[in-house]
Amino acid sequence: MLIPMISAENAQKNMSPLKGKIREKIASDILKIKDVPFYEGSLSNAAFDSEGVPTKEKNIIGNGEFKTFLYNLKTAKKEGKKSTGNASGGGIAPINLLVEPGEKSFDDLLKELDNGIIITSLEGLHSGANPVSGEFSLGAQGLKVENGKIVGGVEQITVSGNFLDILKKVEAVGNDMWISFGGTISPSVIISEIDIAGNE
Repeated sequence: MLIPMISAENAQKNMSPLKGKIREKIASDILKIKDVPFYEGSLSNAAFDSEGVPTKEKNIIGNGEFKTFLYNLKTAKKEGKKSTGNASGGGIAPINLLVEPGEKSFDDLLKELDNGIIITSLEGLHSGANPVSGEFSLGAQGLKVENGKIVGGVEQITVSGNFLDILKKVEAVGNDMWISFGGTISPSVIISEIDIAGNE
């Protein structure tokens, strides 16, 4: 959901909830998100964007503060800026959207979580998530955790809330990095609170 929110094109069309929020606090202090042109193991690595502009590392969220939108040549010219090297076909996208890892292992996160649910998959991102408002309601599967240990699975549950609120509720960041096919790279994180409906 963050990818369309950080597009300068969407901001210019009033279709991003982050418009006008540069340098504002939008996330937890411990959350750091970057766009990086190269990451070992990623299939999205690129030295240039689709307009031939060199790609570069840039901070999107640093210590909870929103740092920059992503630009192609057209949107950059409109604001008198330089392209950030994020043209992708006819649109704008990060090269590798990276959530910086913390120092805690997955086992450390389990102990800190103590009692809760690990969300392992989400369904319905195209229909159940609104990147303009940030609201989402998604089918999910996961694992139940009691006393810091995985005790079983949960399915046919629904998680809902507002994505920007979730960014503020990040309490811990792990060091177990996962690379998605679309170039999103993230460790496990602990969210203090999220609405969950369904049966065990």
